[in-house]
Amino acid sequence: MTDISSLYTSLKHHPEAAECGLKLVPDNVIKQELITYVQADNGLKRKRLTRDFVGDSHNESLVEEVLAFRTLPEAQGE
Repeated sequence: MTDISSLYTSLKHHPEAAECGLKLVPDNVIKQELITYVQADNGLKRKRLTRDFVGDSHNESLVEEVLAFRTLPEAQGE
């Protein structure tokens, strides 16, 4: 069974992974995403780290989005 609580790495990016305490990607894992939500004054920031594993390497991308709080229009006649 794959440990879903670990962020994996590959030998090509971290040759000393074992010595550094990093976990190498198992053969059955092809993609991994870590999503973090950060509270901000005007909404939330969503940060998504994605690793696509290919052979003994991986491609990594980081996407940050702002999820703004919506303001509701004031009701007329109140």
